[in-house]
Amino acid sequence: MARPSNTAERRDQIASGLAEVLMERGFRGASVARIAEASGLSAGLVHYHFDSKRDILLHLVAQITEAWTARVQHHRSLADPPRARLHALLHATLATGPDAQLREAQLWTTLGTEAARSEDVREAVVPTLHALRDLLQHDLSEAGVSNAPVAAQGLLAAIEGTWRLAALGMVGEGEGAAPVHAVLDALLAEC
Repeated sequence: MARPSNTAERRDQIASGLAEVLMERGFRGASVARIAEASGLSAGLVHYHFDSKRDILLHLVAQITEAWTARVQHHRSLADPPRARLHALLHATLATGPDAQLREAQLWTTLGTEAARSEDVREAVVPTLHALRDLLQHDLSEAGVSNAPVAAQGLLAAIEGTWRLAALGMVGEGEGAAPVHAVLDALLAEC
């Protein structure tokens, strides 16, 4: 009897190894050998599962996006009306609460830097930012915020800035959320 394939698990393990290396050295400092070491696998297995370290990076983007989407859907499903959904979205996105994912926020910033340099990474990252902006815009509009598209873009910029500050160590876990929630409250106070 044949063994079941563990390809998906190995690919995720390798992407986790890349995440560790990214946090320490950035993408340019991430060699296949370092990724393999951080993954607890041989370089040969890394090459077997991925054609390049860029392919590993794209897999990592997909993992982070999938985790963020699930977290946002969960938080938003527990919140109603639109004002509560907006706060739930910020809560889930800014790595606060019981399911905090500060590491993902820091990785997202690193991925954003790489996306600025590389079109394929940008194409993998931008749809998530569009999805976030669209959710913000939808809920802001439903909450009665005038010019919801501009407000959504401003909140997206505040979120991205918070992630960058967290990656630089200027914002501790959960600390960056409070100012963005305050900005949201100011927008909602106009309604």
